[in-house]
Parts: sequence; C-alpha cells; structure tokens
Amino acid sequence: MSLSLCLERFAVGIAYAIWSGVGIVLIALLAARGEIPRRTESGEARG
Repeated sequence: MSLSLCLERFAVGIAYAIWSGVGIVLIALLAARGEIPRRTESGEARG
C-alpha cells in the first residue's frame, strides 16, 4: 500500500468533512436569515 495513495484519500476525506460542515452552516445561516423560503401558514419563520 503506497503512502501517497493513503495520504490522498485522507486529504479527500478531510476536505469532504470540512465542506459538508461549511455547507450545513451556510444553509443554517441562510434559513435563520429567512433567505430560504419555507412553508409557514402564518408567513413567519419559526424559531
């Protein structure tokens, strides 16, 4: 097993974890600011 291949897969895994975390945070921030239209009967964002 080559070390470079192992390091490459490790780096890809870290990058994927970082970007998935960033995406979740961005979606949460956008939802909190009300930029993502959500279905609410009263027209107000919950929370």
